[in-house]
Amino acid sequence: MTYNPAVLMRLLRIYRHWILVLGQLSFAIVGSAQSAPATVPVAEEPVAVKFMLYSWQSSLPALRYSPHDKTEPLPDPFCTSSIHAYAGPATLNFYSANVSFAPDAPKPEPLATVTFPRGATRFTLLVARAPGGRYRIYAVPLDDANTPAPSIRLHNFTDLNLAVAYADRNIAEISAGSTSVIKPTGQAMVIRVAGQKNGRWRRLFNNVAELGPDGRKDIILAPDGNRPISMYTIPPWPKERTAPPRI
Repeated sequence: MTYNPAVLMRLLRIYRHWILVLGQLSFAIVGSAQSAPATVPVAEEPVAVKFMLYSWQSSLPALRYSPHDKTEPLPDPFCTSSIHAYAGPATLNFYSANVSFAPDAPKPEPLATVTFPRGATRFTLLVARAPGGRYRIYAVPLDDANTPAPSIRLHNFTDLNLAVAYADRNIAEISAGSTSVIKPTGQAMVIRVAGQKNGRWRRLFNNVAELGPDGRKDIILAPDGNRPISMYTIPPWPKERTAPPRI
């Protein structure tokens, strides 16, 4: 029997091609069968902070934030709590004051959660009611290293884009739900607030913004029952108030 050399070479090339394809396919199958490496959750860096609660437009019950620590109830709107200390992960959960942390008890559901941003050690936690018996918490850093004095932080709690004129011809534009920092020209200055609706700007009010003893001020621009927007100042950090004993 005779063989055509050209045919033999062609068959050999085909054979090598399929050996290569099968080898690659086997490698792919084996690789896909191997389980992906497990993802290890990254633990939050711990923080050590002090905070006080500020009851925004409503009363506030006592809230537990550790097995041994809870805040006192705030019976009236716009009240502040005593100062509380916390050390642990940057995200802190608040629970009903009567919740049980016993090992055999069901895992409790938090009523509110806050994450402390870096760069500060003292916070006012503005607490507002939310649907379903829950609460929203807005953390305001009072000694923020990223906002040196003198400075005024304007917090826009409205659904409008705002423009705040200050110090002659300076204007700070603040989109809905955001914050802007302005630099005052003295201990106190007049600010003029305008709001944008349907593409048109309308002047809303004028008021005086005054710096606190530390050269800083936090101002909330929010609606109230009588006017589309009002100006609220966050109470200053108290000099000497301590939390009640642990219960």
